[in-house]
Amino acid sequence: MTRFEGGLPYERERIVHEARFMAQSAEAMLEVGKRLIILKENEPHGDFMKIVEGNLGLSYRTAARIMQISIKYLSATLQSKLPVLATLSKTKLFELMTEDNEDLAALAEGGTIACQSGS
Repeated sequence: MTRFEGGLPYERERIVHEARFMAQSAEAMLEVGKRLIILKENEPHGDFMKIVEGNLGLSYRTAARIMQISIKYLSATLQSKLPVLATLSKTKLFELMTEDNEDLAALAEGGTIACQSGS
């Protein structure tokens, strides 16, 4: 809560409302992930599932992936690179999830992520 909510008190309806109406950009997806984490930390398991599927129209798997992306890209290692990384598409953020944070930081600084072959 402290990390993502900035000191505001937990209000279920506000968090659901904010998550529902976020834009579809990568940056907005990271914000949705933060709100999903807040909901997950504050709602009982069954209620969280109902909110995700019923109120937000997301599958649990999609919500879980969005939360994982937010945790990864909002980490201390990548925080300073976020303005550049947030300009990527949502699809690209999903694809880059398996890359090391150091490689992602280098990419944000203009480098590339080269594929390594086994031969």
